[in-house]
Amino acid sequence: MKLVLLLSFVAFGVDASKILVWPAEWSHWINMKIIIKELISRDHEVAIMRSSAYTDFIKIDIPEASYIDFYVPYEEGHHLQSMDKVLSQVKLGDPAESSFFGKAYAMVSFVAEQLSMRMNQCELVMSNSTLLNSLNATDFDLVLADPTVMCGELIATKMGVPFVYNVRTLPAELHFSLSQTPMPLSYVPMINTEFSDKMNLFERTLNMITYAYQTIGVRAGLSMMDSIVHKYIDSNRSFLDIVSQSSMWLIRTDFAFEYPRPLMPNVKFIGGFHCQEAEPIKDENLLDWINEAKDGIIVFSMGSMVRSMHKSKAEVIAAALARLPQRVIWRYDGEMPDSLGANTKTMDWIPQNELMGHAKTKLFISHGGTNGLYQAIYHGIPVVGVPLLVDQFDNMLRVTERGAGVTLDITTLTSDELYETVSRVIADYTFTESAQRMSRIHRDKAMTPLESAVFWIEYTIRTKGAYHLRPAAHNLYWYQYLMLDSLALIAAVLYLLYRYLPTTLKFIFSSSLRPKMKTE
Repeated sequence: MKLVLLLSFVAFGVDASKILVWPAEWSHWINMKIIIKELISRDHEVAIMRSSAYTDFIKIDIPEASYIDFYVPYEEGHHLQSMDKVLSQVKLGDPAESSFFGKAYAMVSFVAEQLSMRMNQCELVMSNSTLLNSLNATDFDLVLADPTVMCGELIATKMGVPFVYNVRTLPAELHFSLSQTPMPLSYVPMINTEFSDKMNLFERTLNMITYAYQTIGVRAGLSMMDSIVHKYIDSNRSFLDIVSQSSMWLIRTDFAFEYPRPLMPNVKFIGGFHCQEAEPIKDENLLDWINEAKDGIIVFSMGSMVRSMHKSKAEVIAAALARLPQRVIWRYDGEMPDSLGANTKTMDWIPQNELMGHAKTKLFISHGGTNGLYQAIYHGIPVVGVPLLVDQFDNMLRVTERGAGVTLDITTLTSDELYETVSRVIADYTFTESAQRMSRIHRDKAMTPLESAVFWIEYTIRTKGAYHLRPAAHNLYWYQYLMLDSLALIAAVLYLLYRYLPTTLKFIFSSSLRPKMKTE
């Protein structure tokens, strides 16, 4: 099988191409790096655009790639400070200092700050003629962008080259609506609803309402990017119009995890492309500590963007973990809780994939981010989730619905609740069986998700944009797409028939039945 795949890549490969990467932050960059390295291994030239605000995590650590640095008036790590602040106010701070209105204000402020930062950054790039002329002179074949940080698509449009998105999710499911992917709201749940694909009447109605207000709000917010488009690209186009021109949407999800739904030909699921077989743990001290765990180990990580939490939260968690017979490896860099048990090892970084694939690993405690969840799915490890933001609640719903985990609310979490839940998930082997079933489904593919991602990027280059995969729906007005003009035509014809047909028929029949006058 591997030989067949290798031959297919050779047969359908492309000559070394020049690819410009427009990355995003946090776990998004971790994912993008994997694709970059795979592209480089296939002899493509890759250049990475690096904002001065992102140099804390986008390091010059891929020697085969080139880096294009540009300055923005934000200090290094500003993005992470912003995230730390909102997480503290909404989920991980002192419960005594939080309120509903305080949390709502914190979320709105965070979104506004992030949108402003991304817009200002894009304005600086698009106004930098020296930078843009240099990019144009390089003759890139394609731009690989993360749409959560706006501007990659504008740079590609300015250069006149196709662009491909590498994305997990966008607000209001824009990655589906802008690719013209059908979204039947009767069984496709909107983000942040925490609905499954089996909704009752109330849930379907709320799902429809959620779609309406999310779409209106997000499109209104992103319309602020139109001024940049009008100034530097085309006064007759909108930002979302340019986003919808993406040649390929590589979405980091998978049907082993996601609910079944329709897709367009240029929308590809590549979830779990960062997963791989676990290598031996290189830290000998850590390995010895794990091997001494008679009852197995638990891996606990809140992802790349959570570095600490209020001590009161940490005390609740540490006290629960201390009561467990298993040993726990906790990725944590905050103030050490007094209740930390001898069975718990805290580390500021952990070899997560290696730990997930270790034979002694029994459970993964996670915030519900897709990077960690897919590693758990890949290795067949059940999950106890404590989601924090955005899609993490919906992610954990998909895991729990498949019987592979349990979700807890970190804002009301008690030590007893965490201890009892972790103990139950480990003791009840059906959770592990469900996780292993998800693993088998996820792995059963003709190509690995990473091979698929690279194939479709190269395919887009080979076909000069893969525009033949774009549905004609992009060229329709909304009323044409919904067939409202056809319905109006049918209604008009029926009305005319109703209004005039009886009179017309009466006139015809009365004329034919009228006796003819006899002429002399």
